[in-house]
Amino acid sequence: MVPSWKSLPGVPSSAPTQDVACSSCSNPASRWYRHKPFASHFLVGEVVSLRESVHTPIDAIFKTAKLALHPVEGLKAGGYRPAIVVDKPRLIHPIGTQELPAITAYLLTSYRDIHSSKLLPAILKDHFAIPISPHCEIESCTYHLHTSPEWQKPNRWLIAYPVTSGGTVCGPWSWENARGVAQEDLSFKIGVNDMDELQSVCDERMNIWTECCAKKGYLEKCAETYRIFMNSAAWESRIRQFLPDRIHEIAGIYDAPQESQCEQDSPATSGGISFPGLEPLLHVVNTIMAFPHRIQEGNTGGTRLRYHTTLQKSELLCDSHELMRLVLQMSKGNLKTMNPWPLVVDLVKQDIDNVLHVLLGTAWRSCQGFGFSRLFKDAYSVLSLSPLLSS
Repeated sequence: MVPSWKSLPGVPSSAPTQDVACSSCSNPASRWYRHKPFASHFLVGEVVSLRESVHTPIDAIFKTAKLALHPVEGLKAGGYRPAIVVDKPRLIHPIGTQELPAITAYLLTSYRDIHSSKLLPAILKDHFAIPISPHCEIESCTYHLHTSPEWQKPNRWLIAYPVTSGGTVCGPWSWENARGVAQEDLSFKIGVNDMDELQSVCDERMNIWTECCAKKGYLEKCAETYRIFMNSAAWESRIRQFLPDRIHEIAGIYDAPQESQCEQDSPATSGGISFPGLEPLLHVVNTIMAFPHRIQEGNTGGTRLRYHTTLQKSELLCDSHELMRLVLQMSKGNLKTMNPWPLVVDLVKQDIDNVLHVLLGTAWRSCQGFGFSRLFKDAYSVLSLSPLLSS
């Protein structure tokens, strides 16, 4: 059954996309993976069918910060779901009277057919939800994973935190034929190199999560929002409440502006000139400033600046387009600084990764005479791009 919120305006497209730089996207694995029928162990990288709650890894993450989501017994109920074996091989059958050991695995899930990270709570959206190809966010996300053969259903997620589970493993996760019948001798796996990269990405995301939790109130906001997410009816109501114009608030880490703040941040005027869309522009800048960034140099087509953030790249690219629209809209308000606009348009055609930086710089130069220079200067300080302000 298709969730009713999918028909709402503002819901991002669910059509799978590709990363042009990824060879597995252009040539996905199609060869069957046959699990050995008399194997003694499930191997690292194999996808098995594990009975475990999808909330277990998130509860474990919160427990590392001494903040439990829910009594443990409330998380035990769960159906069978695909899980990638990690850490070490796991016995398939018990030896003698010994009990089978627990299994350590990454869980895969559909999250009730939520295909866009924009519709997930912050702990997943910004940190622990990884797209599994085929997926609508591959073109814009910072990292995605391919299975061998390619996963059969689109827009699935991997939870980037391994769980050690005592849940029942009923065998490999079966590949389905064209009639939808499970082929029990055929399954899926992740290659050795891909497993190494996945574990590195998961470790890095946990480190970034820990840094974010050092900010006052961040952990509590994430936990509060995830508790709502655990109730499907409550979360659908939340999606309906914020679509389409407040989609950025669904994640739950942004406070709605107070009335006094709205008055303080209202668009400035000078000589009757207004600033259409300035409030959303300031929101984007504040969003950027709220997360740790790292700048690295690339050598594709010359040295360029590329931003990395705990926000999904898809949101930043969307915000880049929105920034361009807003700044061009501001230019129609007869601002004195007009020269940068052709540069912005040209750069959009050349390199989308640089758009955000140019637009911030342009907006800073345009607004510095109207009391907003400090905000943009602080944003550039966070991005380590302050030298560009003098250019």
